[in-house]
Amino acid sequence: MKNILGIAKMLNRHGLTALFLAFIALLGLWNLPAAGQTGQEALSPEPSAQEDGSRGGGFLDAWDRLVDALDTFYLEDLRGRYGFIEGNGLVKRLAGFSTCNETVRLANGYLERLDNNFDVEDTAESLTALNEYCRELGIPFLCVLAPSKVCKYDPGLPLGVPDEVNPGADRLVEMLRKQGVDVVDLRAVLHEEGLDHDSLFFQTDHHWTSEGAFWGYQKVAEYLNQHYGYHIDERLMDRSNFETVNFPDKFLGSYGKRTGKYFGGVDDISVIMPDFPTQMKMEAPDRGIVREGSFSQAILDWSQIEDSWYYDEGHIPYAVYTGDDYNLLYHTNEEAEEDKKILFLKDSFVRPVASFLNLGVRRVEAIDLRIEPKISVKEYLEENRPDIVIFMCSIWALKDYNLIDFGL
Repeated sequence: MKNILGIAKMLNRHGLTALFLAFIALLGLWNLPAAGQTGQEALSPEPSAQEDGSRGGGFLDAWDRLVDALDTFYLEDLRGRYGFIEGNGLVKRLAGFSTCNETVRLANGYLERLDNNFDVEDTAESLTALNEYCRELGIPFLCVLAPSKVCKYDPGLPLGVPDEVNPGADRLVEMLRKQGVDVVDLRAVLHEEGLDHDSLFFQTDHHWTSEGAFWGYQKVAEYLNQHYGYHIDERLMDRSNFETVNFPDKFLGSYGKRTGKYFGGVDDISVIMPDFPTQMKMEAPDRGIVREGSFSQAILDWSQIEDSWYYDEGHIPYAVYTGDDYNLLYHTNEEAEEDKKILFLKDSFVRPVASFLNLGVRRVEAIDLRIEPKISVKEYLEENRPDIVIFMCSIWALKDYNLIDFGL
């Protein structure tokens, strides 16, 4: 009996391998004419003239052009490439693999990227320097760390896959607090409140859901009220005063795009917006974008959901809040009771948070240092003097040095 089961397992594994290899072969044959045409076009131009009047080129020049053209073709124009991604993910799922294309499937079925370590010392040094600079200018500074998808208290990672993000964030929090930086660690708050960590994140993406972002907004607003003398109306933080629009099976996140929908599934996505009258304005000066009207009209870019398909890079459902990441974003709500100006230094986790916060605070500005043209935070603070500076991002993003390059 054991021999029969062993043979069955072997046939199953070999069968999947054979099926996958056959798929690759068919994909190659299907793309052969287009690849050949690309090669011919790459070789057809005459070598360019050199400055001394001689003709450049030769075999090596032609070879380089051919390689570059074919590389671009297979990365961007390959027919059926999404089918290849999904076929690869399906085979690995059926074979019981927990990793696919540098992406790991957690015990709860959620997807996460591998290799998430970052330099704690550089991050702590930059944030401490910013805290000191804000103190010199008389501007309060607050650091808010949003959780990553991997729970600090129950990582759920496969055997042999270490959690590098949370231990690094723990060290960072300790170092910052020793230097007198005011830090809100939302990982700890989430755990203390007994919330379901998984329910706040997408299955196939690294971002938190609209519900997760709304909870993050509540915590930031509550902290501003309790520790910085703000008076944001509690009714603006009451979830029952907001409506929800649901889009089932509409979102394949950044991790899902790497593995295909058969390896990690697809996500529902919901949009939370006020169930009361609003009048707001959103501006992205560098892009020439100005939107005014209700929260839905000024903040939400519905095309990101309605016009998207799973592998669309031009429309991403999570980007429904504000529509994109911008180097500088202004939120203005003249009807807000709290006449303050908040500056966020942020990653994409903050898009919905800043949008919600503008309901109670008259002016909310946001700088994303990952986006060109890069803004000098030092110069911006000197010229604009916000009432508070909030550095906020997911701990997963702390490895991006651009986020902490403040021009100091």
